[in-house]
Amino acid sequence: MISVYVKTKHLFPTGSTVTYDNSIELSIDCLVCKRLNRTVSIDRYDAICIKNKHPFNAKVLDTLVVREKNKSVSELLCIKDNRELVTCTYLVQYDYIDFTDYKYNNLKSSPLPNWARIGFKITCTKCGTINTCSTQTNIVRPFSETCKCGQTLYTENEVLPLIYLKD
Repeated sequence: MISVYVKTKHLFPTGSTVTYDNSIELSIDCLVCKRLNRTVSIDRYDAICIKNKHPFNAKVLDTLVVREKNKSVSELLCIKDNRELVTCTYLVQYDYIDFTDYKYNNLKSSPLPNWARIGFKITCTKCGTINTCSTQTNIVRPFSETCKCGQTLYTENEVLPLIYLKD
């Protein structure tokens, strides 16, 4: 079994309500399909390989959300406006074995996912609309999400979510 952390962090308007999804999507080299880069949807109870709709042995073991209201963080990040740093870290565990994908140039599998997608809902502090959003490793940055009222909900300047092996 492989265990990875998948972490995202955003500066959201102070007072906004943020709720992260119970599931996460990872691009995993699927040992069932024997294909590289399969999107696998994973939650606390089960997982499914999206392409072929088969079960995949994986689950979200834990989710930790931290809202940082500490003034020193704002000073450290040189934040002059009214935002809070919110981080969400998923601990995900899944089966992995080495294999070769013969369909695609005999490439070898890798235990580490090459992208992740985390979904969340954020309530706009200006108009109260609940916005469904997500962040994904392989989108073009900078990227901003804006509410229909024109309020900027967040801007991403760096690649998110971060993916790293658990020690």
